[in-house]
Amino acid sequence: MDQQVKIDGEPENGVDYPEPTVHHEHPLTDEIPYVESPYAGQQIGFWQNVRISSFWFASNFVWGALLLVMLPSEIKKLAPDNYAKMLGIITGVAAMVALFVPLLVGALSDRCANKWGRRRPYIAIGVVINLAGLAMMAVAYKLHNIGIYFFAFMLVQFGNNVASASFSGIIPDLIPEDQRGAASGFMAVQSQVGTLLGGLLTGLILEHASESIRYAVICVVM
Repeated sequence: MDQQVKIDGEPENGVDYPEPTVHHEHPLTDEIPYVESPYAGQQIGFWQNVRISSFWFASNFVWGALLLVMLPSEIKKLAPDNYAKMLGIITGVAAMVALFVPLLVGALSDRCANKWGRRRPYIAIGVVINLAGLAMMAVAYKLHNIGIYFFAFMLVQFGNNVASASFSGIIPDLIPEDQRGAASGFMAVQSQVGTLLGGLLTGLILEHASESIRYAVICVVM
């Protein structure tokens, strides 16, 4: 017989979830518990929308910096004789990670019964893995080791997708239905601005800075 387990959820920005009751049998086959929006009956303001979607700025800042500027230039120095081939292999394998990880993590986070809430554990784990991968990329570049660099970039891709897949549920979890269009607009703007600033900062403003400085800036933003 199934046993009902009460869980405490806590979303981003310190707002408490109601306490839903869920059947916890298997993480991928359990029914997704319904959680009423803590903002039900409220009008979400400008700055609250900015805070709720702020992760998308940080996540896309990382990709703007890496994919537009740092990854191509660093691989060119790490593998000058096989630059195009190595860049294609790294981005191709990373794309496979980005294809499958969100499918699994999204389903798991929907059904998570952790006391932190269903999104926070995966977001926290993903960000930690992301930061570890960025630090490893900086070390690998300094050591001129393409193998470690490849592995480190996969860690960044994996961690970022774990966090992003979980955070994708924040708007449906927190935002009342009649305000989700506006919240999605804030998310889209922060995504685009993050990508743009990531590329501009690392490619122009920090053009002559060391790679260690660039990675430090990315980690701070993340």
